[in-house]
Amino acid sequence: MRVRASLRWMVLTLAGLGCQEATQPNTVELARAPSKGPKIEVTDLGTLGGPYSEAFDINASGQVVGVADTPQGAQHAFLWVNGIMTDLGTLGGEWSVAYGINAAGQVVGESETADHVSHAFVWADGAMKDLGTLAGTMGYSIARDINGAGEIFGWSDASIDGGQHAVVWRKGRIIQLRDFLAGPEGYSGAEAAGLAGRVVGSSYTGQGDHAVLWDKRGIRDLGVLEGGYRSNAFDINPSGQVVGVSNLQDETEHAFLWTNGKMTDLGLLPGDRYLSVAFGISPSGQVVGFSGWYPHAFLWADGIMTALPTLGGRYSSASAINARGQVVGDSDLSDSPPDFIAGHAVLWTIK
Repeated sequence: MRVRASLRWMVLTLAGLGCQEATQPNTVELARAPSKGPKIEVTDLGTLGGPYSEAFDINASGQVVGVADTPQGAQHAFLWVNGIMTDLGTLGGEWSVAYGINAAGQVVGESETADHVSHAFVWADGAMKDLGTLAGTMGYSIARDINGAGEIFGWSDASIDGGQHAVVWRKGRIIQLRDFLAGPEGYSGAEAAGLAGRVVGSSYTGQGDHAVLWDKRGIRDLGVLEGGYRSNAFDINPSGQVVGVSNLQDETEHAFLWTNGKMTDLGLLPGDRYLSVAFGISPSGQVVGFSGWYPHAFLWADGIMTALPTLGGRYSSASAINARGQVVGDSDLSDSPPDFIAGHAVLWTIK
């Protein structure tokens, strides 16, 4: 079983755009070189023995988590530290994916259980623990981030046939966040945790998802870019700046930066059309993500979007950035099949 772990495909699914522009490919040069900007070093993080890996998060110490193929063809969560990639195992099923890591090296994600359902997990001290769901053993759940206090954020279904709810796991308990923006039914999900109890994600409005911020006062709608009606938030930094994606009036999707109540369109890499997404933001406000229907990883800083180098292939995507200017994601290799948008986990270091 191949897990659809890629963040960029998750965005296309959430936005409902996977087929809309499939017949209108991007005309930009695919093997694009980085535009002028900072010096950037790119490192291949390897795999667990198979052909594929992808990195989703990095902590302040440079520890990286993600998902990689094993020699047997399964996909397992990994932890990469100082050049060594460790298989974190599963909850008894065939696959697992690691999405978040905190400063203490605690890892969270999702895994197939022996009952063939997806459950959130936390990995610490060499052991993976099932976090459970709102709906009992047969429900599903996903853990997307963990903060310094060990609080874990993600989402879960409320019953076997129920809606999806943003949740926090705190001191061994799963707690549903105050979630929906409109009506008693719908869905919501928590993506990333900031300071002072702030959490970002998305919530159903009746027309589509909106990026939201949860804090001690409840849930706040962060809105959309001008002309749009849907948005999703994926990360928040210690200053409370939020990044994500919103559609526009012409149904294109653009990365955004939300600061003090204002949502700014970050645009696209030169030559791109239709799509950009921001997945990560550093404490200093540097933003990473991808641009283009044939995606290419970018770094946005001081109003300039710079393409990040690849591992020799056509496609790439950046998922997270830490305070040291280390960026993680994935890139195709020079020998990757032309239509296979998956390669190896990557660490970009900004000099």
